Amino acid sequence: MKPIKYAHTINIVNVSVSDLETIWHFQLGHVSNKCIDVIMTKFPFVKYNKSIVCDVCHFAKQKRFSFPISTSKSKKCFELIHVDVWGPYSIPLIYGHKYFLTIVDDYSRYTWIFLLKQKFEVVKTLKNFVVFVQTQFETSIKIISDNETEFFMTNLFVNKGIVHQTSCVNTPQQNSIVERKHGHILNVVRTLMIQSHLSKI
Repeated sequence: MKPIKYAHTINIVNVSVSDLETIWHFQLGHVSNKCIDVIMTKFPFVKYNKSIVCDVCHFAKQKRFSFPISTSKSKKCFELIHVDVWGPYSIPLIYGHKYFLTIVDDYSRYTWIFLLKQKFEVVKTLKNFVVFVQTQFETSIKIISDNETEFFMTNLFVNKGIVHQTSCVNTPQQNSIVERKHGHILNVVRTLMIQSHLSKI
Protein backbone atom coordinates (compact mmCIF):
# COMPACT_ATOMS: atom_id res chain seq x y z
CA MET A 1 0.00 0.00 0.00
CA LYS A 2 1.35 3.43 -0.93
CA PRO A 3 0.78 6.17 1.60
CA ILE A 4 -0.19 8.86 -0.95
CA LYS A 5 -2.95 6.78 -2.47
CA TYR A 6 -4.27 5.95 0.99
CA ALA A 7 -4.13 9.59 2.01
CA HIS A 8 -6.37 10.69 -0.87
CA THR A 9 -9.22 8.59 0.54
CA ILE A 10 -9.42 10.39 3.91
CA ASN A 11 -10.83 13.81 3.31
CA ILE A 12 -13.26 13.57 6.24
CA VAL A 13 -10.64 14.50 8.82
CA ASN A 14 -10.16 17.96 7.29
CA VAL A 15 -6.38 17.80 7.25
CA SER A 16 -3.85 18.43 4.55
CA VAL A 17 -2.91 15.41 2.43
CA SER A 18 0.71 16.40 2.89
CA ASP A 19 0.39 16.07 6.64
CA LEU A 20 0.81 12.30 6.58
CA GLU A 21 1.98 12.19 10.21
CA THR A 22 -1.34 13.52 11.49
CA ILE A 23 -3.36 11.43 9.03
CA TRP A 24 -1.79 8.17 10.15
CA HIS A 25 -2.53 9.05 13.75
CA PHE A 26 -6.18 9.79 12.96
CA GLN A 27 -6.77 6.77 10.75
CA LEU A 28 -5.20 4.34 13.20
CA GLY A 29 -7.74 5.35 15.82
CA HIS A 30 -5.58 7.77 17.81
CA VAL A 31 -3.28 4.99 18.97
CA SER A 32 -0.59 5.65 21.54
CA ASN A 33 3.02 6.47 20.71
CA LYS A 34 4.02 2.98 21.81
CA CYS A 35 1.68 1.38 19.26
CA ILE A 36 2.87 3.75 16.56
CA ASP A 37 6.46 2.68 17.25
CA VAL A 38 5.53 -0.97 16.69
CA ILE A 39 3.69 -0.15 13.48
CA MET A 40 6.56 1.97 12.15
CA THR A 41 9.02 -0.90 12.62
CA LYS A 42 6.93 -3.11 10.32
CA PHE A 43 5.72 -0.42 7.90
CA PRO A 44 8.48 2.15 7.31
CA PHE A 45 6.24 4.39 5.21
CA VAL A 46 4.13 5.18 8.30
CA LYS A 47 5.35 8.45 9.79
CA TYR A 48 4.39 10.13 13.03
CA ASN A 49 5.89 13.01 14.96
CA LYS A 50 5.70 12.33 18.71
CA SER A 51 5.92 16.01 19.49
CA ILE A 52 2.42 16.53 18.05
CA VAL A 53 -0.13 17.14 20.82
CA CYS A 54 -3.54 15.69 19.99
CA ASP A 55 -6.33 17.34 21.99
CA VAL A 56 -8.82 14.73 20.81
CA CYS A 57 -6.78 11.99 22.53
CA HIS A 58 -6.84 13.87 25.82
CA PHE A 59 -10.57 14.52 25.77
CA ALA A 60 -11.53 11.04 24.57
CA LYS A 61 -9.22 8.96 26.75
CA GLN A 62 -9.31 10.74 30.08
CA LYS A 63 -11.43 9.07 32.72
CA ARG A 64 -12.59 12.33 34.30
CA PHE A 65 -11.88 16.04 34.14
CA SER A 66 -8.80 17.07 36.05
CA PHE A 67 -9.24 18.59 39.48
CA PRO A 68 -8.23 22.23 39.91
CA ILE A 69 -4.90 22.80 41.64
CA SER A 70 -5.40 23.76 45.25
CA THR A 71 -4.10 27.21 46.11
CA SER A 72 -4.77 26.97 49.85
CA LYS A 73 -1.76 26.72 52.13
CA SER A 74 -1.65 26.68 55.90
CA LYS A 75 0.52 29.29 57.62
CA LYS A 76 1.72 27.24 60.59
CA CYS A 77 1.92 23.70 61.89
CA PHE A 78 -1.32 21.94 62.88
CA GLU A 79 -3.48 24.59 61.29
CA LEU A 80 -4.59 21.87 58.88
CA ILE A 81 -3.90 18.14 58.99
CA HIS A 82 -4.80 15.49 56.42
CA VAL A 83 -5.80 12.04 57.66
CA ASP A 84 -6.62 8.77 55.93
CA VAL A 85 -6.71 5.03 56.61
CA TRP A 86 -5.13 2.42 54.36
CA GLY A 87 -5.99 -1.27 54.41
CA PRO A 88 -6.73 -3.99 55.06
CA TYR A 89 -3.49 -5.79 54.26
CA SER A 90 -3.81 -9.06 52.41
CA ILE A 91 -1.60 -10.59 55.11
CA PRO A 92 -1.71 -9.20 58.70
CA LEU A 93 1.51 -8.08 60.38
CA ILE A 94 3.20 -10.17 63.05
CA TYR A 95 1.10 -8.58 65.82
CA GLY A 96 -2.15 -8.71 63.86
CA HIS A 97 -2.21 -5.17 62.43
CA LYS A 98 -4.20 -4.89 59.19
CA TYR A 99 -4.52 -1.12 58.73
CA PHE A 100 -2.49 2.02 59.22
CA LEU A 101 -3.62 5.57 59.90
CA THR A 102 -1.62 8.31 58.20
CA ILE A 103 -1.64 11.89 59.51
CA VAL A 104 0.11 14.59 57.48
CA ASP A 105 0.62 18.16 58.64
CA ASP A 106 -0.19 20.48 55.75
CA TYR A 107 2.44 23.10 56.64
CA SER A 108 5.50 21.00 57.46
CA ARG A 109 4.45 17.77 55.68
CA TYR A 110 5.58 15.95 58.81
CA THR A 111 3.92 12.54 58.90
CA TRP A 112 2.73 10.22 61.66
CA ILE A 113 1.83 6.58 60.99
CA PHE A 114 -0.21 4.47 63.42
CA LEU A 115 -0.69 0.73 62.96
CA LEU A 116 -4.22 -0.53 63.63
CA LYS A 117 -5.68 -3.98 64.13
CA GLN A 118 -9.25 -2.89 63.43
CA LYS A 119 -10.70 0.11 61.67
CA PHE A 120 -12.71 1.25 64.69
CA GLU A 121 -9.42 2.04 66.45
CA VAL A 122 -9.21 5.19 64.29
CA VAL A 123 -11.46 7.13 66.68
CA LYS A 124 -9.36 6.44 69.77
CA THR A 125 -6.09 7.00 67.90
CA LEU A 126 -7.17 10.36 66.52
CA LYS A 127 -8.45 11.51 69.91
CA ASN A 128 -5.10 10.61 71.46
CA PHE A 129 -3.30 12.50 68.69
CA VAL A 130 -5.31 15.67 69.37
CA VAL A 131 -4.30 15.50 73.05
CA PHE A 132 -0.70 14.73 72.07
CA VAL A 133 -0.50 17.89 69.97
CA GLN A 134 -1.93 20.03 72.76
CA THR A 135 0.50 18.66 75.35
CA GLN A 136 3.73 18.35 73.39
CA PHE A 137 3.42 21.35 71.04
CA GLU A 138 1.21 23.66 73.14
CA THR A 139 -1.12 24.32 70.23
CA SER A 140 -4.43 23.05 68.86
CA ILE A 141 -5.46 21.45 65.61
CA LYS A 142 -7.77 23.79 63.74
CA ILE A 143 -8.88 21.76 60.70
CA ILE A 144 -8.96 18.03 59.94
CA SER A 145 -9.37 17.05 56.29
CA ASP A 146 -10.36 13.55 55.17
CA ASN A 147 -12.67 11.54 52.92
CA GLU A 148 -13.47 8.61 55.22
CA THR A 149 -16.58 7.85 57.26
CA GLU A 150 -14.37 6.74 60.17
CA PHE A 151 -13.63 10.37 61.05
CA PHE A 152 -17.18 11.51 61.77
CA MET A 153 -16.50 12.26 65.44
CA THR A 154 -18.91 15.12 66.02
CA ASN A 155 -18.44 15.30 69.80
CA LEU A 156 -14.66 15.55 69.54
CA PHE A 157 -14.78 18.23 66.85
CA VAL A 158 -17.35 20.30 68.74
CA ASN A 159 -15.60 20.05 72.11
CA LYS A 160 -12.18 20.91 70.66
CA GLY A 161 -13.43 23.54 68.20
CA ILE A 162 -12.01 21.62 65.24
CA VAL A 163 -13.39 22.23 61.75
CA HIS A 164 -14.01 18.95 59.93
CA GLN A 165 -13.51 19.20 56.15
CA THR A 166 -14.68 16.28 54.03
CA SER A 167 -14.28 15.49 50.35
CA CYS A 168 -16.65 13.76 47.95
CA VAL A 169 -16.91 9.98 47.98
CA ASN A 170 -14.55 8.12 45.61
CA THR A 171 -12.50 11.24 44.88
CA PRO A 172 -9.05 10.59 46.34
CA GLN A 173 -7.78 13.55 44.28
CA GLN A 174 -9.43 15.90 46.78
CA ASN A 175 -7.37 14.36 49.55
CA SER A 176 -4.28 14.10 47.39
CA ILE A 177 -1.64 15.05 49.98
CA VAL A 178 -2.23 12.03 52.18
CA GLU A 179 -3.00 9.80 49.18
CA ARG A 180 0.41 10.60 47.69
CA LYS A 181 1.97 9.92 51.09
CA HIS A 182 0.30 6.49 51.11
CA GLY A 183 1.79 5.78 47.69
CA HIS A 184 5.25 6.81 48.90
CA ILE A 185 5.03 4.66 52.03
CA LEU A 186 3.92 1.58 50.08
CA ASN A 187 6.67 2.10 47.50
CA VAL A 188 9.30 2.26 50.23
CA VAL A 189 7.95 -0.91 51.85
CA ARG A 190 7.96 -2.80 48.55
CA THR A 191 11.51 -1.75 47.69
CA LEU A 192 12.78 -2.79 51.14
CA MET A 193 11.05 -6.16 50.85
CA ILE A 194 12.47 -6.79 47.38
CA GLN A 195 15.96 -5.69 48.44
CA SER A 196 15.81 -8.05 51.43
CA HIS A 197 14.48 -10.90 49.27
CA LEU A 198 11.34 -11.16 51.36
CA SER A 199 8.02 -12.50 50.14
CA LYS A 200 4.57 -11.48 51.31
CA ILE A 201 4.30 -14.62 53.41
